[in-house]
Amino acid sequence: MKRPVALIAATLMAAAGAIFAVAPAAQAASPAAGVVVSPYPTITVVGTVTAGVEMGCLLLTPFTSYPPPGGGYLLIGGDRKVLVPGARVQVTGVLKPGAISFCMQGYPLEVISAKPL
Repeated sequence: MKRPVALIAATLMAAAGAIFAVAPAAQAASPAAGVVVSPYPTITVVGTVTAGVEMGCLLLTPFTSYPPPGGGYLLIGGDRKVLVPGARVQVTGVLKPGAISFCMQGYPLEVISAKPL
């Protein structure tokens, strides 16, 4: 009886380790003077802010013809006086593909700056 339980426990621990092993690192250390840098690119997107399906979630639909997966960028942070539904804005931010959010749509973009057009 102990053997199947041990086998199941070992399998579950291995699966949990595999799940955590594939998650991308949030930050990577730079070789220069201990500076911490993001492994994800900083981008600038021009588009229209729209309300997400969940309350409080905002998306940025780019003016380009090729939106990211999920139909737009999920705006994380930023000035909520500038980022309102219907606003045409220019947003600079860092892509965060592994970000956890209750908003179930959009490609996560952590806002560094936002300005109206």
